[in-house]
Amino acid sequence: MMSQEDFDPSREGWEPFSEPGHIELTGPLWRKQEGDELLVALHVKDKHLNRNGVVHGGMLMTLLDHAMAMGSWAHNGQRRQATIQFETQFIGKAERDDFLVVRPQVMRRARSLVFMRAVGTVGERVVVSASGVWTIFPEEKS
Repeated sequence: MMSQEDFDPSREGWEPFSEPGHIELTGPLWRKQEGDELLVALHVKDKHLNRNGVVHGGMLMTLLDHAMAMGSWAHNGQRRQATIQFETQFIGKAERDDFLVVRPQVMRRARSLVFMRAVGTVGERVVVSASGVWTIFPEEKS
């Protein structure tokens, strides 16, 4: 049996990704498409932990914010956007070598707003949930 430490997400169909800036510092993150659903994940390493040996709350919020933004972006025609509201509920803990999977979901789309929610799990265990609202920027005229 493979230990969590030896887990390789790419063998399970996950692909690593990063972006310049803050996400580059926190990742790599992982993504996977399951039907219409985009999943985003973090393979927890020491740099993600707080003094108590669990994933730092700020890291959890970063992960969920980014996952929901990716979900919103995919549903808004890949237009520029920004988070304008974000609420997080810390439910459990994630530790070193856990593979934390986030499932973002569009709840509602208005003309210039996208309402999102997401749940982060390790296996079947819920660790964190969040909801948020993204504003879609007006299209730039050439």
